[in-house]
Amino acid sequence: MSKGKKFLLKLLIVLTGMAIADVAVGGLMGHFYFRIRHGEQARTTYAVDSASQEILILGSSRASHHYIPAIIEDSIGMSCYNTGKDKQGIFYSLAILKAACTRYRPQGVILDITPFSFETKESALDQLSILLPYYRQHPEIRAIVDKRSGWEWLKTRSLLYCFNSLPLQILFNNISAEREAGAENGYVPLYNKWNPNSYVKESREQENSPADSTIVKAFEEIILIAKKLQIPLVVTVSPIYSAAGIHTQTMRLAKEICAGKGVYFFDYSQFKTLIGNANLFSDQQHLNNSGAVLFSSLLCSNLKPVFSKKGYSDAKSH
Repeated sequence: MSKGKKFLLKLLIVLTGMAIADVAVGGLMGHFYFRIRHGEQARTTYAVDSASQEILILGSSRASHHYIPAIIEDSIGMSCYNTGKDKQGIFYSLAILKAACTRYRPQGVILDITPFSFETKESALDQLSILLPYYRQHPEIRAIVDKRSGWEWLKTRSLLYCFNSLPLQILFNNISAEREAGAENGYVPLYNKWNPNSYVKESREQENSPADSTIVKAFEEIILIAKKLQIPLVVTVSPIYSAAGIHTQTMRLAKEICAGKGVYFFDYSQFKTLIGNANLFSDQQHLNNSGAVLFSSLLCSNLKPVFSKKGYSDAKSH
C-alpha cells in the first residue's frame, strides 16, 4: 500500500473515531441535559418545547424577576408563563416566540424591553449559545442562532458543539435537587434590598447610543408574528430605580414603532409608586420580590382590557 493510501486510511479512521465520539458523548450529554427539571436550563427547555399557557412573557432578566404569573393569572383569569432569561435580549425573545407558535397560538404576549434593548451591545449573540441544544429539533430558531457566526450552520452538525459549554451545569443539575427559592412558572424572585450608596454610575452616553438595525428588525418581526397570528401584544418597560435611560434611542424608537403598528406600549420605567424606593429593588435595574408583587398587581389593570377573552378594547397606554 502506498504512503498516500496509508495516510488516507489513517485519516479516515481518525475522522470515523471522531464522528463516533461526537455522537456517543454528545448524545449522552444531550440525554442528561433534557432530563434537567429545575434551574435555568429546565426553564429554557420548557419555554422552547412545552409552554402552552395563554399568556407568554418574553424578555431578559428584568422580565424573569419582575412579572409574577400567579398574580396575572388571578387577576385576568388566563394561564401565564414567564420565559424571561438572564443576559438575553430581543433575539432570544424572538426565538422563544417562534418556537412557541409552532405548537400553538398564545392568547396574549407581553414583551418586556429595557431602555437599551436596541443598542449593539445588547445583541448578546454569544449568549445565544443557550439555544444550541435546541438547534437541530427547531428549524424555526436556526436563523437566529446562525447570527452568532457565518459557520454556525456547520458547527452545529456536531452534537458536542451544541453542548460544549454546558457539562458542569448538566452534571450539577442532574445530581442536585437544589431549587431557586420561590421560583414558579418562570418567575425567579429576588429577595435582597438594594443599597443605592453602593451603586457606581456607568460612564456612558445613554441617550445618544445608536440603535442596531438587526435588533430593531427582530423587534419588528415579533410584532409581525403577533399581527399575523392575531395575538394581542403588549410591549412594556418595567420599573427602573432612577431616571436613567428614559430618553434613549431605544425608548424613542420603540414607542414610534409600536404607535405606527398599533401595538400597546406601556412605559413603567418611571412609575411613581416604585421609582426611588430602594426597599422595592434588588439593584438599579431589578425589582425584588416585594417590588415585583406590587408591579405585577398594578400592571394587571392595564392588561385586563387588552387580554380580555372578548378581544381588544380601549386600553390606554402610559
